[in-house]
Amino acid sequence: MRALVLALILGWAILSGAYSTKPLIFTFGVVSIGLVLWLSVRMDRAAGAAGWPSNAMSFWLRAVPYLPKLFWRMLTANIHVARLVLTPRIRIDPRLVLIDSSLQTELGKVTFATSITMTPGTVTLDVRDEQVLVHALDTPSLAGLDDGAIERDVARLEGGTD
Repeated sequence: MRALVLALILGWAILSGAYSTKPLIFTFGVVSIGLVLWLSVRMDRAAGAAGWPSNAMSFWLRAVPYLPKLFWRMLTANIHVARLVLTPRIRIDPRLVLIDSSLQTELGKVTFATSITMTPGTVTLDVRDEQVLVHALDTPSLAGLDDGAIERDVARLEGGTD
């Protein structure tokens, strides 16, 4: 919490440029920092009740290695879909696939489903307790899903070790 307070104060000071004693600007800064802190505490409580990580900072630190992997999957999937579209004979073999998932938290399930949908060639249609229904353009579009790589990455993101 101290790190958040310090970051907010430094961020406000840098962005506002109000280094003199302007009471109105200073008051706006104090009120806005207080509002952000109040919302942060309320969000942490709500997140804990929903099974999300209670420390948002640790979640975002775990997201640092996850995001480049997601962007790489998105890039390679874009290239694959572009090849499918630009090929004179389109070889699309659409399919619906149920993917088993052992993710425990709602945040993990939503992140998994969103990661699938953000990857071109696949769309998450339904999220059930232990399964995710996915529509894919063809078998190569399921890369990362069939071997469980995306789920393992999301499990690490939600705090698991696997």
